[in-house]
Amino acid sequence: MLFPIASGCAQLSLSAKREWSDLLSPFSSSSEERREYRNKPLSKSEERKLCIETAEQLTRRQHWTEAVQLYEKAESLGKPTQALDRELAPALAAIGRHPDAIDRYTRLLDKNPKDSDIQINLAWTLMESGNFAQAEGHLRQVIEREPKKQVAISNLALLLVQTGRTDEAFQTFCSIMNESVAHHNMGVLLLEMGHVDRARTAFANAAAFQDAPKQSYEFLTALSNPR
Repeated sequence: MLFPIASGCAQLSLSAKREWSDLLSPFSSSSEERREYRNKPLSKSEERKLCIETAEQLTRRQHWTEAVQLYEKAESLGKPTQALDRELAPALAAIGRHPDAIDRYTRLLDKNPKDSDIQINLAWTLMESGNFAQAEGHLRQVIEREPKKQVAISNLALLLVQTGRTDEAFQTFCSIMNESVAHHNMGVLLLEMGHVDRARTAFANAAAFQDAPKQSYEFLTALSNPR
C-alpha cells in the first residue's frame, strides 16, 4: 500500500494509526481520547522517525521514488547522518540519480575508508553512470585489501567484459572459481550484452569440462536451437 507523500510524514503516519486503532479498538481508550491523540502535532524528531520507518518499508517493496522523498524529508528535519547516507545512496541510484548517489557513497567512504561494501557499491554506481576508470580503481583497491572478496572480483570481471577485455575478465573469474564455471559466467555476461555467438562459444567451452554446470548445457541447447 502506497501512502500520499505530499501530505507530509505526520499526516501519513496518523492515517496509518487510524487504520490500526480501528483494528485494536477493543483494547484502546475512548474515542474522544483517540481523537485528541490524532490531532496532537508531532515534534520534528517524531516526524523524522516516522519518515525513516515508512521509507524503510517502501525500500523493502522497492518503491524507490517514494522512499527517497521520505528519506530526504527526514534529513530536512534533522542533521545528516551516515545512517541516512547508507539508506539514500542505493535508493538514489535506483531512480537514476547517480551523481547524488555517488556523492553519498563518497562521503561514506571518506569516513569509512576500509569499508569494502561501501566501496563496492560506489564502484557499481560509477559503472552504471559510465565511469569505468574510477569504478575499476575502487574495485582493485578492494581486491588488494581483500584478495578473495568474491563480489568485488565478479564486478571487476563484469567491468572488464563491458570494456572489451574479455581475456582479462576470464582470468579474473578463474582466480575464484574453476574454469568451467568461469567459461559459463563469461557466457552469461556476453549473452546479456547481446554477443550471442561469443556467448555460445563460452557455453561450449564450459560444456567441454567434465564438471560443467548443467546450466551451460541448457544455455547451449537454447542458443543452438532458437525458436
